[in-house]
Amino acid sequence: LGGPADLLERPDDHLPCAPVVRAIEPTREGVVTGHATRALGLVVLGLGGGRHFDGQPVDHAVGLSRLAAPGEAVAPGQRPLCLLHARDESSADAAQALLREAIAVGDAAPHRAPVIAERID
Repeated sequence: LGGPADLLERPDDHLPCAPVVRAIEPTREGVVTGHATRALGLVVLGLGGGRHFDGQPVDHAVGLSRLAAPGEAVAPGQRPLCLLHARDESSADAAQALLREAIAVGDAAPHRAPVIAERID
């Protein structure tokens, strides 16, 4: 698609960095039990990392990284829910509350369905 061939190996050489990078800490220790995927997408959209209408520019510096996966242990001060990349503190503050609601933390890991459901011989 015309992008640099080494984008995945060296993203910092090609993508802008957000002025505000914040670790979003969970409110308690536990295990990630799920994500409200649409809500996460709306957070990124609100930060400017997506388009509300055709032709609108996308801010490639903002978004989320290091998102804790379902089943992963998180704890305040040890393992955050994710890293938030924002243009300013006020948008980071607004996104932080939404992220804590969108990433569920419980006491036990969620049930994982097997990768292979059935073998047909």
